[in-house]
Amino acid sequence: MNRLPPPDRGPGARNETPTERLDRNWASLLQEVRVLQMSVQLLSGYLLVLPFQPRFTTLSTACLALYYSTLTASLAAVVIFLTPIALHRLLFRTHNLAVVVTATHRLVLLGMGSVGLALTGAAALVVAVGSESVAIGACAAVAGSACAAFFWWWLPRHLLRRYGRASAPIAH
Repeated sequence: MNRLPPPDRGPGARNETPTERLDRNWASLLQEVRVLQMSVQLLSGYLLVLPFQPRFTTLSTACLALYYSTLTASLAAVVIFLTPIALHRLLFRTHNLAVVVTATHRLVLLGMGSVGLALTGAAALVVAVGSESVAIGACAAVAGSACAAFFWWWLPRHLLRRYGRASAPIAH
């Protein structure tokens, strides 16, 4: 079932057809995915070369567990952010853009969770190895999680509550 969001009815509503709206939403999602793809692929690349560094063999069991969970989150994000392209390619010309847009929206949210875990894990790993303390690395993970939760979860909801569905005023 193709579910489209209800049309905007407020002042400044766009005068567009459902197809034009889907095209606009798809283009916007693609831009977001491109930014996220690049950053998570870079992080994954760095994580993939770590086992080839001489000091890697000296990591504690806890640091290794942190490394492998961080690598898993990072590679999961890569797969998640590549999936919209596969969806689009496989559903190309089937007139199912609403399905692609809805699935991509959900994938971006899921991928951001994976990126948040990967970034937090990478920061915690650097701190744990640099300080030689897994406890300090765990503190870094908590701080990173709190930061991601603030910027990626609380702030958007706060802005939506404060300004509603209308556009936020533009600062000059």
